[in-house]
Parts: sequence; structure tokens; C-alpha cells
Amino acid sequence: MKYVLIASGLSALLASHASADERGDKLLREFLTYQSKLEAFSCELSLSMEIESPFGPMNMDQKFSFAVQQPNKMALRGKGGGMMSVDMVSDGESMTTYLPMLSAYMVDEAPKSFAEMNDPDESDPMGGAGLPGLDSKFLMVAAEDIEKVLAAVESCEFVGEETVEDTKVMHLKITEKGEADFPGMTTELWLSEDGKWPFRLKPDMDSMMAAAEAEGGEEADMMEGMEMNVTLDMRDCKSEIQENVFAFVAPEGARKVNDFSEAMGGMMEMEAPAEVVPEVEGEKKGGPLEGEPAPAVTLTMLDGTQVALASLKGKVVVMDFWATWCGPCKRGMPGLSRITYARRDQGVVFMPVAIADRKEKVEKYVKGFPGANEGRPLPTAFDEKNDIASSFKVGPIPHTLIIDKKGVIRHVHIGFSPDHEKTMAAELDALIAE
Repeated sequence: MKYVLIASGLSALLASHASADERGDKLLREFLTYQSKLEAFSCELSLSMEIESPFGPMNMDQKFSFAVQQPNKMALRGKGGGMMSVDMVSDGESMTTYLPMLSAYMVDEAPKSFAEMNDPDESDPMGGAGLPGLDSKFLMVAAEDIEKVLAAVESCEFVGEETVEDTKVMHLKITEKGEADFPGMTTELWLSEDGKWPFRLKPDMDSMMAAAEAEGGEEADMMEGMEMNVTLDMRDCKSEIQENVFAFVAPEGARKVNDFSEAMGGMMEMEAPAEVVPEVEGEKKGGPLEGEPAPAVTLTMLDGTQVALASLKGKVVVMDFWATWCGPCKRGMPGLSRITYARRDQGVVFMPVAIADRKEKVEKYVKGFPGANEGRPLPTAFDEKNDIASSFKVGPIPHTLIIDKKGVIRHVHIGFSPDHEKTMAAELDALIAE
């Protein structure tokens, strides 16, 4: 009798799950069908991001206005400023991305459709700085793409009817099909009670991070040890848009750039580096504290020994702020090692300072540094709390300082360029000769 009850209960559970999937599939198809018939769509967005990283917790909230119009017009505009604020506007011919934090904007050719806009290679001119969850395949889909979207779905479970913030909604859990070694992305979608409008969208960042880890590379290194939760709330959804919403007018003082690394110099005046410091490709000469005495700091080396910067007066010191996850930093490090090591007998001291990183990763990089095999070890300081970086007003990295024999910061280089080795070698020779 006991086994009959267990079997009966299992059958009921399986039947319930099948029913949930059938209702979920039906609701998703009806939602996509309704969305595909809309000429335009607008709403208010609220993005909430919670990050737990080796550098500490970081919570960010950002509000946006959002509007789209078939086949490829879009206007996403940040409201109230903030680190996550961004404007992305497509008028059908060009896509303009404006970062208020940098007071700079880029212009690219507009994607030809929303399906193309959902391709990260096409939709993210910020090089990975887009909004998680916003490029969802389940919003404003074209009629001809519905079957393609559904074919990529492994399952769509109807979780149930819920009340969220005094609003009745229907909760779906959508799991996409995986590819090879990449797990399928899971997205939770809450719909309005009539099933026509999105209310809340929550991507499963664990599966996204697992995909990055499977792919490997620097992005996976950055995500290692990190937990992230993202929620996108949508309010006041309607099939109406304001006039001229897809026109971009550059704010006063904003400048047009080919790449946002050109504008990174605008972040240099921050009092302290961000917990996750941005990296920058293009080199910019000049920066904070240039021409001023170097702060009287004490550096802690990887082996625990301490070096007071003041004790190095009489020598030319090259300080390089870097991190293991920073590609431009690692591209520039061998050159810096070569030109400083060649001048070590002339009083040049190379002092790399690792920031916003984990000590074990820094130790691993230093141990495997190619120059070590050529007799050029990498004597690295580790700035555990970013205190040293804050003293030197470091923003984007790599951030390289050349300090003269009197302890004055004579040159500041931010970013990396192919000719930096030649430029800094000449600067070192001039300071040696003084």
C-alpha cells in the first residue's frame, strides 16, 4: 500500500510539472505574439544589481526610461545620474551611446532589427558595459522571430500566480537550450495579470558566469569568486511613445569619441579608485599629481616586507598600478620590466603595485612572469585595501608614474600604447642624466 501511495504521488507530481510546462509554454507564446503585434512599446525601467566580490559588496540601483519601435528604433535613457547611467539611442540609422560618467558619446551604425540588437557583438558598443537582462530575447520580438525564440527554449515553467508590490502577476521560469560546454541561460519573467506586458525580468547570473568560466580568458578571471544578482523591473508599460524620443541631442560639454577609452581620462579626478578599477587601452600622458612630490607612503611587498617610498630618494622610481585581470596592464608589463632592468645600475627602481586583486592571483602571475626566466624578477607590492592607489589618485589602469631623484612625480602615463616603451625609456634617460 505504501508503494502504491508513493507511485501515485510521483505520478501526480509529474503530471503537475507537465501541466505547469504546458501552461508556461502557452503563456510565453501568447505573450510573444502580443508583443510582436506592437508597433511601439515604452515603460519605466528600474535596474537593481547586487554584487559580492573578493573586494567587498557593491549594490547599485538605476532608473531609466525605455522606448522601442519596430523595426529597430530604441531609446534607453538613464535618470538621476549614477554609475550605471547610460543613454543608448537608435534612430533607425545610427546607434548613439552616451556615458554621463565620462561626458562622452559614440556613434555606430544602427542594428537592422531587434533580433540583431540582441546579439552582444552588435548591441553592446560599450564593450561589455551594457545592462544585464536588457538584451532579453523575450521583449519586442518580431513576428517572424517567434518560432526561432521558442525553438531555443528548453522549458518554460509556469511557477504560479503571485502578488508583487500589490500587483497580481504571473511568474514564468524560462530555460534556454545549452550549447556544447555552455549551460542554458535561465530567465525568470513575471507578466501582468492579462499576460500581455512584462513586469519583472531576472536573469540567472550564475549560469551566465558559468558560461564565462567555461569559455575561460580574462572575463572569467574577473568573475572568479564573484556573485551577482540582477533584477529589472518594468512599470507603466504601454504601446505609446513620446514624440522625438529617438532623437539624440548631445548634452552640453559632451564630446564625441571613437572609443570610450579616449574619454577615460575624465575619471582620473576620483578621490579613490573604484572597488573594481576600470582598465583602459589607449595611452594618455599626464594625470593627477604630475609635478608634485610623491605621497609619503609605505609599500608592502608580496613577501610582507615593507618599503618606504621616501627611502628611495636619490633613485628614479617607476611605479606601475596594475591588476591580473587587466589586459592592457599585462601587455605593458614586459616592456616596463625590460627598460627598468636595463637601467638598474643607473639607479632606476621598478615598483609595480597590484590593486583591486587577490593576493594569490598576483603571486601566481609574478611566479610565472616571462621576464623571470630571463633574470628579470618582478618585485611587486600588493595594495590590499587600495590605500596606496587612493593616495596617488589612481583611476583607470594601467597607471604608471615616473618619480625623479628628488621624489617628485615627473611623468604620468594612463593606459597602454605600442610606443610606451620607447617613450618612457627616453624619459628615464633624461631623469638619470639630471
